[in-house]
Amino acid sequence: MKKNLIVMLAFVMVAGFSMAQGTENKRAGRKHPAKMETPEVVAKKMTSNMVKKLSLNDAQEKTLLKLNTEFAQDRLAQKKEMMELREAQQKKMKEIADKREEQLKMILTPEQYKMYQDNKASKSKKNKMGKRGKMGKRNNPRQRPMPGAGF
Repeated sequence: MKKNLIVMLAFVMVAGFSMAQGTENKRAGRKHPAKMETPEVVAKKMTSNMVKKLSLNDAQEKTLLKLNTEFAQDRLAQKKEMMELREAQQKKMKEIADKREEQLKMILTPEQYKMYQDNKASKSKKNKMGKRGKMGKRNNPRQRPMPGAGF
């Protein structure tokens, strides 16, 4: 009886670790945009999937590959442009915040500014710690079924 319990416990642990490892790999893949595929590779995959699913002939495949390559190149260019815009906005927001900090230093006494910095740091720490717990399964909009989806 004990032996069976130990074997089952070991099995559950191994299964749990393997599931956790799989989740990490999936998440890690999304976090690293440097590993993005080239537009040509993306286009070939898109074309290959469509050829298999739609039973396309060689002429259609060739034309579709050209179309998909242009699409993938345009999409990559758009992503790069959006990233540049986001970086520019973040830089501008940082400049605004830095300007405010400099003006606060002039207004507040050194003791007041130190208290301000301490309060700001503790709020930031609380916000970072609390974000994980606030978006549970019930409140996560990505996990809610769509209205009329039949769930």
